[in-house]
Amino acid sequence: MEDKYNPSVAVPAVLAAPSWLDMMHSGTSVGFCDRQLAAHADCELWGRERASKASKASKASKGKATGPESQSRASVLPCRRLSLYPLPRFRLAASYGQPIPPRPTWSRPFFSAAQTARISHSSDPLFAHGQVATKSLTMLHHLMVGTWTPPGAIFTFEFDDETLSLKLIKRTAIPEDEPISWMTFDHAKKNIYGAAMKKWSSFTVKNPTEIIHNGSHIMGHDPLAASSDTNTRAIFVLAAKKAPFNVYGNPFYDHAGWGNVFSVNQEGGLEKCVQNYEYSPKTGIHGMVFDASETYLYSADLRGNKVWTHKKDPETGHLTLVNYVEAPDPGDHPRWVAIHPSGAYLYVLMEAGNRLAVYVIDEQTHCPVFTHITYPLIPPGIPNPNGKMYRSDVVFLSPSGKYLFATSRSNSFSVTGYIAAFALGPAGNIERQICLNPTPTSGGHSNAVSPCFWSDEWLALTDDQEGWLEIYRWKDEFLGRVAHCDVNEPGFGMNAIWYD
Repeated sequence: MEDKYNPSVAVPAVLAAPSWLDMMHSGTSVGFCDRQLAAHADCELWGRERASKASKASKASKGKATGPESQSRASVLPCRRLSLYPLPRFRLAASYGQPIPPRPTWSRPFFSAAQTARISHSSDPLFAHGQVATKSLTMLHHLMVGTWTPPGAIFTFEFDDETLSLKLIKRTAIPEDEPISWMTFDHAKKNIYGAAMKKWSSFTVKNPTEIIHNGSHIMGHDPLAASSDTNTRAIFVLAAKKAPFNVYGNPFYDHAGWGNVFSVNQEGGLEKCVQNYEYSPKTGIHGMVFDASETYLYSADLRGNKVWTHKKDPETGHLTLVNYVEAPDPGDHPRWVAIHPSGAYLYVLMEAGNRLAVYVIDEQTHCPVFTHITYPLIPPGIPNPNGKMYRSDVVFLSPSGKYLFATSRSNSFSVTGYIAAFALGPAGNIERQICLNPTPTSGGHSNAVSPCFWSDEWLALTDDQEGWLEIYRWKDEFLGRVAHCDVNEPGFGMNAIWYD
């Protein structure tokens, strides 16, 4: 039977159960953030004070009135009164315990599935007379993934962090000869930019399943780059998070000694190339990252075996070369870079060296300086004939900046790749390597890890050997696979981007 609001229920009786205030005083973990816990405790304290006053009033009136009406006024505090206290992020309806759901446009969860599961309705007075609509507290997250080979398509997935289900909900067809090997969102998640074979492409994102192609632009830095007779390919794209919100692209293989900078229109779509900035004729940049202030750009030059530093003009978004440093070893070949939010540490993933190199950023020159500290991305001692069996892939930080994740791939379908996790200090120094786990397959061209943007809890991993997307949970420094979705499409399994 549904438990309705009962105005005859007294607060002292309700508060007799183990409560938020008792839990907070005893140090019990209840799965809420401090602000939410404090709000509940304050609300409960207010209720106890009211109950105390009611009790005193009852004693004072003893012998003066004995009717049920006077008893109700003196000693009974209806639970409905608690609903007047303003709770953070959601509020209780008049029928206490029934939450009014957040605004429909609200897109981020304030309880994880684990936190929701830890809430005990019987032990919390605020939930004692009704059940929380857990589905309204659980988020359905959406991710998009592209392909390495034609025909081009963008695949949208839905992940439920309560049931741990993962499913493909939409295949959006795009120009067939423009498969997206690397994609990223703009600062507002209203546009997707893609490295699309011989072109740079952009798409308007109206919602997870309504993605509209709004333009493609050729690589114009060298006439040979756009030619179908050359192997030059758009390989990486980076969107600025600050005005003027330019988009930065890297060609790869031959004729890739320049980077392309694009302006965007009012809707965020690619508008025109505003700069072709120079590296060197032998360059092949595969990954870039801005510092937190978006003043300096660091580029991993796989073919040139260097790490480059450029400075961004805050008005135009154009880049000016500052300097470059050679990789520590001729066989390293830097492929990817990540920078700590503190701006003090740069992490450079070496594709051929299969190691993660730690750099500090010089405060005067803003260039990276090698610390001579490296960490393995494949287990030491495993067979690696001529150093050609493995090639490392990407490195990313968790949203909190407390962890770093990196992956490597195998060049044989019969040998697995690996995923590594590292613990970071407050400044960004690597304190320890936590794990180096095998991935399910070689990873193919991919094995790209993608942490979600709101929590350290969820990671996506893609594969194009078999073609799938997986979700992993990072909890108590253990990495566990919780969801898997196969996609039988040519070239499927490039990087995953989290929409919400």
